[in-house]
Amino acid sequence: MATAVFYIREATSYRNAAVGDVVGPASYPILLGACLLALGAALLLKPGGAPAPDQGLAGPQAIRFGAALGAYVAVIEPVGFLISTFVFLATTILMLGERSFVRAGAVAAAATISLWALFERLLSVLLPKGLLGPWL
Repeated sequence: MATAVFYIREATSYRNAAVGDVVGPASYPILLGACLLALGAALLLKPGGAPAPDQGLAGPQAIRFGAALGAYVAVIEPVGFLISTFVFLATTILMLGERSFVRAGAVAAAATISLWALFERLLSVLLPKGLLGPWL
């Protein structure tokens, strides 16, 4: 929670741009910090105390995840955001233990489309179009 407070304090020090930016550069970091703070408080107030530390990614699984992340970074520009993000998310969901290809694909598709809509449509951030460029 101390990290969240520090993060929010630092984000509030961002100066607004000279042009008419309604949201400002600090809005998103402040939102992330507030979410981090709320989640930390929820863990602290959870009955039974904080959960036991997780082992996380270990050994070969961490190497496979790093390789998938490296491949994603390498192909996002030529292949495009939609295709590469869907493949990356579906692959990593399966690597993390999901057994259903359909469920992994559905979650990856929903997340990819949601992120694309958020950045391209709502925030007007251009994402790499890649192979789907003629249709987007």
